[in-house]
Amino acid sequence: MGALNPEHFIYELSDKLNSDVFKNFILRLIDKFKKVVIVIDHGPYHVSKNMQEFYAENREHLHVENFPSYSPEVDLKIPIYDYLRT
Repeated sequence: MGALNPEHFIYELSDKLNSDVFKNFILRLIDKFKKVVIVIDHGPYHVSKNMQEFYAENREHLHVENFPSYSPEVDLKIPIYDYLRT
């Protein structure tokens, strides 16, 4: 998973993606930038009860936006995946 702004690209490689890994990544971002906006799809580890509670507890530092249920035209990783598959 990764995050970027004009000056930084921050990423984390993991053998597994779950709520704990995602939460720790977001906490790294909050620690570095203090205020963070994330845009997420409806992956299970993004929308779990655990993560909903985390988002609520950190709303002072975190703003969450959701992609529509199916939106490949706005999901920037889709063209990259398509390219890598060819």
